Amino acid sequence: MHTNRRTWLKTAGLSLAGFSFLQSAQANNFLNEEGSFATNDDSIRLTSNENPYGPSPLARKAMANVISSSNRYPWDNITKFREKIGKSFNLSKEHVVMGAGSSEILGLIGQYIAKDKGHFVAPDNTFRIWRRAAIDLGATMTRTDLTNDKKYDLVAMENAIASNTKLLYICNPNNPTGTIINSDNLKSFIEEHSKKYMIVVDEAYLEYTNEPSMAS
Repeated sequence: MHTNRRTWLKTAGLSLAGFSFLQSAQANNFLNEEGSFATNDDSIRLTSNENPYGPSPLARKAMANVISSSNRYPWDNITKFREKIGKSFNLSKEHVVMGAGSSEILGLIGQYIAKDKGHFVAPDNTFRIWRRAAIDLGATMTRTDLTNDKKYDLVAMENAIASNTKLLYICNPNNPTGTIINSDNLKSFIEEHSKKYMIVVDEAYLEYTNEPSMAS
């Protein structure tokens, strides 16, 4: 098999990255001695947005019931699920996108921004994993500072909008600061700027608050 220095370096780099990840995971007690992810400890890792109690009895029962049909693609079920979600917000299934976790959907958004070398605005510090993918694909980003009390500065985000801006990213509650945007202010911001730009409101930690969702 033909190879070259660049290919070898890429392969070596991926191997080293994987090794470093395993070392980090073991050091943080995410892996057991056999190298499998630890699932039987009592730790609560809020940084991972995990449910420390595990799946509910109803969820476990639902998983068990579908094992016998797990050899089939779930296209029909996903369509029905999208229809139900859409109906709950007085929308159609075309308004609902399903993904293997929110990271997949954020990755697709990153690809959308990168198309035609688009620009997006995101605060710093906030959830950032997806941003790297968008930038690597050719998108540009303007970072805006948080306020002194670690909250989003919506005025700064508005001022950072450029002629080629395609998206404004808002994580509420913010990860990792845990701060919350006033719901009335956030709603007004969305209503004004969604006329011209896509606005992504990442509500991954909303269940930890009493704040209303912006899904409506």
